[in-house]
Amino acid sequence: DTSLFVDSSLSSLLAKESHRPGLKWRLSCLNTDIGELRGCSLGHVYARPDTGKTSFLVSEITNFASQIEDDECIIWFNNEEAGSKVQFRLYQSVLQASKDQIESFADKAEAEFERLGGKKIKIYDDSSIRIEDIDQLMNSFKVRMVVIDQGDKVKFGGDGNFSTVERLKVLYGKFRELAKKYDIPVITVGQASAEAENVKWLSLNHMD
Repeated sequence: DTSLFVDSSLSSLLAKESHRPGLKWRLSCLNTDIGELRGCSLGHVYARPDTGKTSFLVSEITNFASQIEDDECIIWFNNEEAGSKVQFRLYQSVLQASKDQIESFADKAEAEFERLGGKKIKIYDDSSIRIEDIDQLMNSFKVRMVVIDQGDKVKFGGDGNFSTVERLKVLYGKFRELAKKYDIPVITVGQASAEAENVKWLSLNHMD
């Protein structure tokens, strides 16, 4: 039964690529080095605390939102800082405006935010997010990509039976399974270790 296997014809592969193009990064260097962001991929953003992880993601995610279809969305699972704070930073990024400017033109800002695709980004804010919560929401919306900030803090059934290192191995395996199951990019966020303090270029060994 040939339906058991991936269709290997070139025409079908090219048709799939053109039907759902990848998402382009705002930073041109990422488009050059990583390429377009496509489904079934898992990425991890990490750096020392208060060094711009959220700012980087807000910039890139709002750019991705401008490229997706009207019936699609990006879900940002937030278990770290206040969800309202992240939401306001999304407004600033989409509108390219300061806090004072947004407050001065609140009515127009709301409409412009929606016109530019800002409402396509949905923030799920809970300090105790579980992998099961993510899976359930994936079935409720047409999700184009997922952000999990922070990945390490997400819980899953039976996670208390693992050591810290083994738990993280299983957890990130589950993130990869979600990316493949729903054919979406998943970006997780984490901290860099103390050894990364004042280091410009981080390696995998700098992950906390």
